[in-house]
Amino acid sequence: ASATLDLAFLMLSSTSYEVREDSSNDLLKSYHQVYCQTLDKLSVAKEEQPSFRELEDDYAISSQVAVLQALCMFVQEMHYMTQNIAKGIEQDDDGAVQDLSERLKIYELRALTLFKDLDLSQIEDDLTLDGPEKAGSISPSSPNSFDEF
Repeated sequence: ASATLDLAFLMLSSTSYEVREDSSNDLLKSYHQVYCQTLDKLSVAKEEQPSFRELEDDYAISSQVAVLQALCMFVQEMHYMTQNIAKGIEQDDDGAVQDLSERLKIYELRALTLFKDLDLSQIEDDLTLDGPEKAGSISPSSPNSFDEF
């Protein structure tokens, strides 16, 4: 199991893009330190403990998985809110409808900003063919196409 998957999911589902950009490296350094201290207490040999670079690599992979998990979670929550908005409309509960609508907007924006965390270059690598077929290969949008979010 990954040592960083839960951390990546927490960061992606509970923080803003700016916080992740500004603080992820510091958080990973602290996490690595505490993780290794815990492994020491569990008598795990130093040579079996991950280096910071190994932890960074694992976090990069985990982040790609966690962004999909977080998107699914946000979609599920938005579906739930939409159902409750419909119930609120049926029951003429304007306060609940307004509150849920505001929360829905926040979740929509948070879900959209997760696209900044996707490594779309990997998709391009997967779609680009080698050799003579390359001329007809598909080229997806640039990873910077989500900057407006």
